[in-house]
Amino acid sequence: MLTRGDIVGATHMLETMLKAAPGEPNALHMLAAAKHRAGDCAGALKLFDEATRRAPLVAAFQFNRANLLLEMGRNADALDGYDVALTLRPQHAESWRNRARALRELGRAGDALASSEEALRLMPSDTFAQSERGLALFALRRFEDAVAVFGSVAEAASNNADAHFNLGRSLQELNRLEQALAAFDRAAALDPANADIQHNRAVVLLWLDRRDEAIAAFDASLSQRPGRVDTLYTKGVAHLAFGELADGWPLHALRRHPGSPIAIKDLSRGEREWNGERVSVLRLWREQGVGDEVLFARLAPLAAQRAERLILECSERLAPLFARSFPGLNVCAVGNAPVADAQSPVGGVGQFVAPNAGALGDGAPYLRADGDRLCALRARYVERARGRKIVGIAWASNNQRLGAHKSTALAQWGALLQREHFFVNLQYGEVAAEGERAAARFGAEIYSDSDVDQMASLDDFAAQVAAMDAVVSISNTTVHVAGALGVRCVALVPPGLGLLWYWGSAADTTPWYRSVALVRRASDKGWAEQVARAVGVLERDE
Repeated sequence: MLTRGDIVGATHMLETMLKAAPGEPNALHMLAAAKHRAGDCAGALKLFDEATRRAPLVAAFQFNRANLLLEMGRNADALDGYDVALTLRPQHAESWRNRARALRELGRAGDALASSEEALRLMPSDTFAQSERGLALFALRRFEDAVAVFGSVAEAASNNADAHFNLGRSLQELNRLEQALAAFDRAAALDPANADIQHNRAVVLLWLDRRDEAIAAFDASLSQRPGRVDTLYTKGVAHLAFGELADGWPLHALRRHPGSPIAIKDLSRGEREWNGERVSVLRLWREQGVGDEVLFARLAPLAAQRAERLILECSERLAPLFARSFPGLNVCAVGNAPVADAQSPVGGVGQFVAPNAGALGDGAPYLRADGDRLCALRARYVERARGRKIVGIAWASNNQRLGAHKSTALAQWGALLQREHFFVNLQYGEVAAEGERAAARFGAEIYSDSDVDQMASLDDFAAQVAAMDAVVSISNTTVHVAGALGVRCVALVPPGLGLLWYWGSAADTTPWYRSVALVRRASDKGWAEQVARAVGVLERDE
């Protein structure tokens, strides 16, 4: 009866059997399967537990119990169950395959890969085991290998939407955007109601600067999964990237909600949320990284027009720079701010004071470096440069989410480093050895000033950046500081995963900083080609 789908009839028959033979293991096992099919997971597990207690050496009982635990999200218990089943039946491929999934869900991707490969050794053509192997490779960030696996699965099972979706995700991680979109399109055609497929598809369309299609795909995802915070937030980011600030800011505010793909430390302190109204004392507090603090600081004077007093609570190493630059504001380091009538994260005020790019003051500079420090550093660099242009360089980011996609190696900077300039290292971290290798390779002079430590004092760093004739940098804090100071800067903007909304989607300028020129890299090009084009921009604008 159960095999024919008659769950009610099978349940009645099995319960009758158990009344006649209480505790009979096979009947318990079959009744557990019936209850599982009927959606009664708790009842099914209770019966599986009793069946395995009475017949602990039956591998099928242990396997099916583990499958239920896996479905219930009890991954550690499921793993224990598969291990028991495999001691009884070590050549059972499905146990190895499902064990791989439990391990992957537990964050043990390396072990999951080994388990899936054992399943494939026993059952080479099993597409589910192949997919588990691909998912383990994805979790291990072995994206090229994952592409090969999911490509093979998608070819063998062309109507498998999950295979095309996972192929698209793997290609997306490699910034192979057109190929990723093709995979997502195929997955969406096979499973049009899948919100995850439409979400990922929308993100790739955003990166490809296909505005209308991106917004439509976000909406398609939200129609299947209304209120999903990560999709709403990312749609907001898309609006901001396309310059639609009024539409973007309210959704961008969801970054503070559970489910957001980013997290910010809540410094609200229980003070009421500011909603754009006029108040006596307004406190704006820092969020995200230092670069974001610098970017959003532009909005603080606009918000100050709606308060009798505005407190700007920032990172300690930014406080001296901000205090000099915003003399009309009460600038203090995090943790030292007085009580306010209302508060907001500094990035949250945009929806009230910057409804469009026109509110950003044409990207005019708003930070002011220490004059004495600037003069001393400038004199030092001019003396060493001996008539050459002074160019600051930065090439790496330690951003945990995006740093790998934004960072490069100086070995790729030959087109710039072979120019007759005096280069100043603006890169934080232990990079002296890399600088020396690049200098020797390209015949460049790259000066590292031990008197400036931006990790200790961003006021010193601002003076150093202000002492440059020009800056060439990847997308990191250096660009924000240069732009906010009005220093000429060429920013190397990455495609896809490393692209941040404030650089927009296609333009070679940004409304946030008038002194910054954007040089974008196509997803099929390398850093060396991008640096070469940056040299052209640097020399064109001289």
